[in-house]
Amino acid sequence: MMDITTQYICRFDELIRFITASDDPFFYNKEKSSYFSLWYRGHGNHVYHLIPTLYRHFLKEKISLNLLRKKERLLLEEFAVKNYARYPYKLPENTCLWMSIMQHYGVSTRLLDWSDNLLTAMFFALEAYFKNPNDSSTKIPCLWILDPLKLNDVFRKHHLLHRELCIKIKQNYIPSTFLLDENAIQHIKHPVALISPPNNDRIAAQSGTFTLFPLNNTSLEESGLDQYPESDTFLRKVILLKPKRLSDELKLMGIRRSMFYPEMANTSPEIEEYILRR
Repeated sequence: MMDITTQYICRFDELIRFITASDDPFFYNKEKSSYFSLWYRGHGNHVYHLIPTLYRHFLKEKISLNLLRKKERLLLEEFAVKNYARYPYKLPENTCLWMSIMQHYGVSTRLLDWSDNLLTAMFFALEAYFKNPNDSSTKIPCLWILDPLKLNDVFRKHHLLHRELCIKIKQNYIPSTFLLDENAIQHIKHPVALISPPNNDRIAAQSGTFTLFPLNNTSLEESGLDQYPESDTFLRKVILLKPKRLSDELKLMGIRRSMFYPEMANTSPEIEEYILRR
């Protein structure tokens, strides 16, 4: 495991300067004189590792990996059966697509959410302060920044003998969840970056992208994306030291909770607050 480059900020403009004024080639492509397309993820607590929810159950319950595979299959089957009628015209084509939908509705998967929108990730890092502006938590949030192309470069190094996967995970290319069939996702040995079609309003609103994790490791105790070898080549971490101030700055920019949870139940409280509590 490598030490990941970490930055500490108190204001939003410090974050922008870190990304745009840094000499770090992680952010800027000098050959093309342009910034790399990066993905972002917000955590309410900076001590959390980049671990998908299905892994967390494995670690909490201490169940075997074989049993976890069976439970994953049962989760997928049950979710598909219960929600079959919601897709009367076009069902999700494969397991990965079903996973992406499950992920956004709170079902445990081995996908980890990212966004290609910086403001979206900052909102999720600071969401507690949008729910309660007077939040007194002592937890320090953080922002993770991922270069998905560099992650997939490392992925290919771990799959040199698996020609089918190397063909699908091409250089300088982020594959779609359409491409990874059941056989492919069962044989991955390293996390991989994927894009998914915005097949529901929530994924579209959150500019959702994903990293898919393997389910063939003998041990998942140190399986966070930030705990993998070479993690500093594809990750950066930003510690948000003044979350209340940063959340206020986002609100000044017009960021609202209903932008990321577009369901009617989430827009209603904001309308009431705007009209009745001003």
